Amino acid sequence: GDTIPLGDWVDRTRDMLSRELFLGQDLRFQRADILLWSEVSVSVHSDAEEAALFAQVGAMANETGALVGFGYSTPVTGNAAGKTVANMFALVLPDGSVGI
Repeated sequence: GDTIPLGDWVDRTRDMLSRELFLGQDLRFQRADILLWSEVSVSVHSDAEEAALFAQVGAMANETGALVGFGYSTPVTGNAAGKTVANMFALVLPDGSVGI
């Protein structure tokens, strides 16, 4: 499938984390504790873009206290199998650090 442009993906993630869309055990709406995006929901095209993505997601996770898991694609060079893109997964912890 198509990926969302990086800026749009960050905006959508920020929006999802700021809304009270989820029912808690007391049946009141609350913010997400965990937000998981599907496989390869966003693509990065350079190390700098990847660093910017992690910085922005880390800041959002830190601000909201949520875990954010997402799949992303990144270019691969020098791969013997001829692959040009790697599918990756990251889990950003509530303190903003990368857990996986």
